[in-house]
Amino acid sequence: MTLLNYVFEQSRMTPLDILTNAIVNNEADGETADLILSSYDRFIEILNDSDYREHLANLPLDRAKTDTRFGEIREIGHRFQDGLDRLFLNSSDRLRNLTLRYGIF
Repeated sequence: MTLLNYVFEQSRMTPLDILTNAIVNNEADGETADLILSSYDRFIEILNDSDYREHLANLPLDRAKTDTRFGEIREIGHRFQDGLDRLFLNSSDRLRNLTLRYGIF
């Protein structure tokens, strides 16, 4: 496959498909896959919940630290980031080196 064909095929994929391929192709462990995919899934559930979104949209900044819904969404973000760190920096030497070389500026 030429580089042009590879880039074209990648551009036709959704970001979630690309991420899932990275999980599978780099043989990420189950815990890493779960951190990424379960937190992503929960985030999408929240996006589809208009009451949850409205609550967050109307939440005063000074109450965010103690708000349970804000705390949940914050924890989801941390879990997702932990999963990405594990996948791209700890799952394989090849992927870590590519991430450090091309993904971090």
